Amino acid sequence: MKCYEKEINGKIERFRLTSKESIAIEEEVQMPLINYVQIESVKTCVKLLQHMKRFENPDYSLENAQDLYDSLIDTGMTYKQIFQDIIIETLVASGFLSEEEWQKTKKEIEEMKLKMETKKQNILKNI
Repeated sequence: MKCYEKEINGKIERFRLTSKESIAIEEEVQMPLINYVQIESVKTCVKLLQHMKRFENPDYSLENAQDLYDSLIDTGMTYKQIFQDIIIETLVASGFLSEEEWQKTKKEIEEMKLKMETKKQNILKNI
């Protein structure tokens, strides 16, 4: 089964969001998955991690996902990095988002960051 793999603390972690787990999320949160993943919160991130680990371990609990999230933070990752490097990459591997769409979005994010940094520098010059 296709999945996204990431080395975390010297161990390869595997992530995949199956249709079964996608439906479970949608039923639990009462909204389409594509809308749910746009909610920027630790709760959303942890819930997605939980369901993304269940393809190999059906009993992967919310507490397990919270521990994984904390471990990722302890390695120096930020919420945004976890979201981009694990959640989005897993959605691509699971067929919810195409690689082309994700690369285009990443490019747009980087361009926006560059514009914001340029504006910040211009503001600082004028102070």
